[in-house]
Amino acid sequence: MEVYFGGAFQGKLDYVLKKKGNLRVADGKDCDEKQLQSADIVNHLHLLIQRRITAGESTDKLIDELYAVNPQMILICDEVGSGIVPLERKDRIYREAVGRVRNRTVPEAGISRNYKIARGKRKPAGGEVVYEDCADSARSNKGKS
Repeated sequence: MEVYFGGAFQGKLDYVLKKKGNLRVADGKDCDEKQLQSADIVNHLHLLIQRRITAGESTDKLIDELYAVNPQMILICDEVGSGIVPLERKDRIYREAVGRVRNRTVPEAGISRNYKIARGKRKPAGGEVVYEDCADSARSNKGKS
């Protein structure tokens, strides 16, 4: 399982499709359970979480459920909150739920790799920028095996 996250409109889905090829995408905004089960990519994971909260469903086991269906699934999620505490209670609940679900995907949990996408470039979460074009790639990997 891989997780790509970043700000809204940062090219996350385009980046993944460019790197991984033409895969089945379920949109968390409006996908049904059947689409979710057959997807290679879940785009807008944060909106899927929001839909489940609105419906009164738990999101505590969401990552485990998705992993059980397809351990190779790719999740794409917007960063939510950025350290700002929302005024509305429902918005705070949503922000916290997205945070809990994303925490379940950390590599230490043993089920995924996380990458931040900013301006269409990949950055390993907590690591150095990985340049994707050929000239920059040689420069960023210089002296590494």
